[in-house]
Amino acid sequence: MSKRLIVIDGTSLIYRAFHAIPRTFTSPTGAPTNAVYGFTVSLRKLLKSHTPEYIVVAFDLRGPTFRHEIYPEYKADRPPMPDELGEQFAPIKEILKALNIAVLELASYEADDIIAAVTRKASAEGLNVGIVTSDKDMYQLVDGSTVIISSSGKEFGPADVEEKFGVPPEAIRDLLALAGDSSDNIPGVPGVGPKTAVKLLTEFGSIDSIYETVESVKSDKLRQRLIDNKELCFLSRRLATLDHSPPMELNVSEYVAVQPDYPVLLGLMKEYGFTRLVSDVLSESEAVGGGIESSEGVEGEAVEAKERAEVKFVTDSAALESLSGAALKSGVVALTLHTVGDDAATQQILGVGLSIDNRGEDSSEASSKESCYYLPIKAETAEPVQEGLLFGASEAEGEDDNVAGEGLDRAAFDRFFTKLLSNDKITKHSDNAKGLHIYAMSKGAEVASFGIDTTIASYLLDPASTDHSVEELSAEHLGCLLRQAPKIKKEPAEYLLHVARNSIDIIWLAEVLEGKLEEEKLKELYLKMELPLTRVLASMERLGIKVSAVDLKELSKEVELSLADIERSIYAAAGSEFNINSPKQLSVVLFDDLGLKPVKKTKTGYSTNEDVLKRLSAEHEIPALILSYRGLAKLKSTYIDAILALINPATGRVHTTFNQTVTATGRLSSSRPNLQNIPIRGELAARIRGAFIADEGFTLLSADYSQIELRIVAHMADDPTLISAFNNNEDIHTRTASEIFSLDPGEVTDELRRRAKAINFGIIYGMGAYGLAGELDISMGEAQEYIDSYFAHYSAIKAFIDSTVETATTEGAVTTLYGRRRFVPELTSPVDSVRRFGARMAVNTPIQGSAADIIKEAMIKIEAILRKRGLASRMLLQIHDELLFEVASGEEEELKALVTEQMEGVVELSVELKVNINTGLSWSKVEE
Repeated sequence: MSKRLIVIDGTSLIYRAFHAIPRTFTSPTGAPTNAVYGFTVSLRKLLKSHTPEYIVVAFDLRGPTFRHEIYPEYKADRPPMPDELGEQFAPIKEILKALNIAVLELASYEADDIIAAVTRKASAEGLNVGIVTSDKDMYQLVDGSTVIISSSGKEFGPADVEEKFGVPPEAIRDLLALAGDSSDNIPGVPGVGPKTAVKLLTEFGSIDSIYETVESVKSDKLRQRLIDNKELCFLSRRLATLDHSPPMELNVSEYVAVQPDYPVLLGLMKEYGFTRLVSDVLSESEAVGGGIESSEGVEGEAVEAKERAEVKFVTDSAALESLSGAALKSGVVALTLHTVGDDAATQQILGVGLSIDNRGEDSSEASSKESCYYLPIKAETAEPVQEGLLFGASEAEGEDDNVAGEGLDRAAFDRFFTKLLSNDKITKHSDNAKGLHIYAMSKGAEVASFGIDTTIASYLLDPASTDHSVEELSAEHLGCLLRQAPKIKKEPAEYLLHVARNSIDIIWLAEVLEGKLEEEKLKELYLKMELPLTRVLASMERLGIKVSAVDLKELSKEVELSLADIERSIYAAAGSEFNINSPKQLSVVLFDDLGLKPVKKTKTGYSTNEDVLKRLSAEHEIPALILSYRGLAKLKSTYIDAILALINPATGRVHTTFNQTVTATGRLSSSRPNLQNIPIRGELAARIRGAFIADEGFTLLSADYSQIELRIVAHMADDPTLISAFNNNEDIHTRTASEIFSLDPGEVTDELRRRAKAINFGIIYGMGAYGLAGELDISMGEAQEYIDSYFAHYSAIKAFIDSTVETATTEGAVTTLYGRRRFVPELTSPVDSVRRFGARMAVNTPIQGSAADIIKEAMIKIEAILRKRGLASRMLLQIHDELLFEVASGEEEELKALVTEQMEGVVELSVELKVNINTGLSWSKVEE
């Protein structure tokens, strides 16, 4: 079998990567790296899937080529290369050098010509060639030994080319000569498209034959076009013809695929912040025996400790006693949990990974064989859902014989674990403090002396990251290989080992992350806010909120009937039945059958999105009906039916999960269900919220901060007008309307107040004239006048916005009133739209983040007082700026006073914080 050469059109691949990866993708220094990352990932994938014996990459150089001399308009319609793309070529070439992949480029010639020359030479030397490109003209090179490899990985041989284009590879030049190529501005013959060109070439074979017998062309119009544009046609073929002989020396033997320079490659991956690729490079280096030496200090020691660690399975009481003594002697342990359960009320621990920090003065002790343990709990046949997951379901290879043991009796485990968690002489580190609290509460215990939650610490250090897992953090901070957890059902025993070994990493990560928290002045925020909040959230998740399944089932049936009515109306108006949920079929009905004018075109056809349907609603009844249908269908599937399915049958309550490390601003989010997004307006929204009810003997109490973000803006900007308005209990939107529209407060109408409200909130969220115009349905000019007038009256707000953006640009980050930090690399992007997005984030984050911090602190204080006083009332939910409580009968007045005092007095600002308190038997009633 012949050896293979892969030839890559580097310029084409870079462009593809640049447009495929978001432009917000930047290095730790803020330099754009989206093309670098995309190119590197694509190249590595290609090398793994094809394993060529030879590889080379060709690039275009900036500047004109010989084709521009022939035809100055060649590629004239292409926009200039974006600066943020141009500056990524050098890093890509550095990576190619580290990969030991040859690079070819030549002034006045395109990469296509270089590829043609390399292909011809390699084929002559008996090699098979695969060309990686997206350019149509390259298909002319395909023959029995040469294929084109598309971006999807499909290989195009001669038959595939003919199927794709309708002509064989040798006719591609003539196809482009006739039909032209808009991407390269090759003119072709005006009025001749690809279909006509294929017909001509099928009949005549080539453009030479066409012109030799042009009188045989049956269509008078087409014949005349060909005659009139003969020179243009042959010029087009010259432009589309690849030059196989550029003036450069080519030596295929120099393109042999060899191992990368792993140390250099690793350094580049770290420099550009490609964490996952760092792990991949380390893994590959280790696999080929050219392992990169572990870094010195904590990173190197951690890698060695994990590599040498063996997991000891604790399966009897004697071993538990021994482990308890070792943990007490050390005083520091790390814990990982293996749990099942749909929510906090049903969470059950199946096993625990535990590592003891025995380093002391001799750090080598951390790799002791007995420093890492897994505590399996004996399988309980009463729970079939756990089949295959519990200890004893499978055996691991190469580990202690205890792997096949029966596990600990749950009662024995509970005694040991609750004692461990509540011992204040043992510091506990983990990646899941909330999970430990949930377990402890279920046993009537408390977690004492908790140290570092690696997930939360990582989140504080880098809130924009979407992965704070132990695996990811170990790769980033410890230099460990990025190993994904084995699939539980496929490899249950290996999964348990993975859980245990993660606890080793947590020992080391706790040290590293604590140091970084101190260095970045975030430790106080961690200790006083985020860590205590884990217990509060654990309590709220365990309690959940009662939901009336009867009400939701009734509502679901009503909505189903309404959907059926709308469906019939749509079919009647359309004159036929079709799949209402299919954009393609709807497009046919609207634009083909009904003849409505399309508003917007997408890659797959004419758009039928919400904005389009709103615009078309004035022309026909169907678009409005579709909007109603979609709105009802979403309410039913996303909220009504979804919440019904999540009601815990044992408690009759929904136990949402509060996500503490998701939003970049510091706000909490929730899932299963997402209570933050439950609709507020409309009758159906009220009925959905009305299904959330108080338990018997309780009422619901809502405590909602009044305009907290505007109050924070007033404080941060030190704006005297806003401060005065708030402290005098004026209606802030009426005051703004009177200022902007030059009216007395009594003259402000409801409509003008609505506009002022949109302006107040729009300004702090970075809304410009375009956004405000859309929000208020006014002209751009009028919207700009409103904004100018606003800043004229609130000049301190304008100064605050400008200074915040300037500081963020200089320092690279913004902070909240509590010191929470968010990086804003977008502000240094060369792309204007990205910079504008960064400016909006820079202004919004300190405001929204401070509001989040304030309510978090209030939650911690209120929860502590509730426990201290022994009240039966409990905090259930946090939704944006609102807290929802279940109040025990007889405690109503005490709780109102307590909540008001703590929420309004939690922080001292230049404006007063105000809280609106309402009570009722359901969530909708407290908001009436």
